[in-house]
Amino acid sequence: MTKRSRPGANQGNRRAALPVRAKIAAITVLLAALGCISVIALAILAGNGDRELNREQIIGKVLEGVSRDPRNTAEASTATASLMTEGQAADEVRRLLGLAGGSSNSVRMVWLVKMHGEFVGFRGIGQLDEPRRRGPGYGLWLVRPDGAIVSMAFQCDVAPC
Repeated sequence: MTKRSRPGANQGNRRAALPVRAKIAAITVLLAALGCISVIALAILAGNGDRELNREQIIGKVLEGVSRDPRNTAEASTATASLMTEGQAADEVRRLLGLAGGSSNSVRMVWLVKMHGEFVGFRGIGQLDEPRRRGPGYGLWLVRPDGAIVSMAFQCDVAPC
């Protein structure tokens, strides 16, 4: 006498396997969706118009600005650039130039670029009522991460310049 299997007896194994397959498929779809969302988020953040430049590009922007007047001679080999908050940069400029003053609380990030050269048309520190002069010294620039120059200070090697 042979045993007859009842209808649907093998379907129990199939039914048990179905939830496992469904879970795997759901996890796969979820991971793919998260991957797409992260790619979209990175594209939005990268394409927000505030493209950040690296140290060499920032120095290049400053050199480009200095060279607009052919009488300027910047010594590119002396150029340094440090990324810091605007408040830290303002404090550092005051320290480098020996100026007293309060500190700034700005937390906006800027590059502080320092470069030696001979500059024309820049007003020297402490010469607010003086005409703009020419002379060798250090230029100090605050530059936004996108390359826009925020401000510039000049300190002569030997006063007056």
